[in-house]
Amino acid sequence: MKGLKDLRNFMIMEKYMNSNFNKLDVLIYGDVMLDVYIKGTSDRLSPEAPVPVIKKNSKTEVAGGAANVANNIKSLGGHFSLYGIVGYDGLEINLQMLLDDGVDGNYCYFFTEYDKPTITKTRIICNDKQICRIDKEEKFDGDVTQETCKGNFDAVIFSDYNKGSIKEGAQIVIDHCNKKGVPTFADYKNLDYEKYKNVTVIKLNEKEFYDLGGTDNTKEAGSFIHSILNPKYLIVTRANKSVLLIEPDEKEYTKLTDFSVSDVSVADVSGAGDTFLAALVLSYVNNNTIQESIEFAIKAAGIKVTKQGTSIVSINEVLDLAK
Repeated sequence: MKGLKDLRNFMIMEKYMNSNFNKLDVLIYGDVMLDVYIKGTSDRLSPEAPVPVIKKNSKTEVAGGAANVANNIKSLGGHFSLYGIVGYDGLEINLQMLLDDGVDGNYCYFFTEYDKPTITKTRIICNDKQICRIDKEEKFDGDVTQETCKGNFDAVIFSDYNKGSIKEGAQIVIDHCNKKGVPTFADYKNLDYEKYKNVTVIKLNEKEFYDLGGTDNTKEAGSFIHSILNPKYLIVTRANKSVLLIEPDEKEYTKLTDFSVSDVSVADVSGAGDTFLAALVLSYVNNNTIQESIEFAIKAAGIKVTKQGTSIVSINEVLDLAK
């Protein structure tokens, strides 16, 4: 049986060796943020409080949130146009540089709110263990989705971390895309769900799914979400357990398909959902089925979790799994 599974995985991955990801343009709306990692070592406690005195060894900045989705679209071979909101603190320039804004068909369109900071999450890592995270953020007032879907895009992503960048304009974009036949993907962290009606794909983690569904019964939760949002597909990521696809079956939203996840040594899950989303979108708009796209996304996310910190996965890394 394992041999058949390995053969299937190889056949799925082989399809991507001649993929046309480099011809795909993805529009992304979302909460952009800067992830900062300060690493150091400690061999003593402070005399001022029972906390370690850390000798700083390095500081690293990487694109996070919707910006991480964009970075993974790029690293997997696609192109992005990213709309987000930033503060006027110089960190927005760091984000643009990390994303290679304006290079090889990738573009950032950042709106500035001068009284707000650029969202920053700073992780303090001591002796290879994260000991705390410092967040700098305020809810944004604007709505990046008011900048309507101009140009020709193969897909639209809403990467909503509940920081205020996406509001009611999302529904206008979705309706516009549905008329043009452009698939839309929503990954969001709050219960303000009405702006995502009729989206093609909703991706939630397990807690978000059951919170929105209002019950711990999987079929009932799926049916409820379908009744209020009417997505074509609902995908639930269940950490290291599985990925669940829920879709209509004879007018009832009860068809469940469970996909096993990669059996790997997990170093850090930060940003794995962003990698999964980017891989899923590129695969789906490259004329693969939703099932094949989930398999591909699982492979990409499985590589990401073996890496420390928020990071990207390249198409070559994924294709190496087929060798």
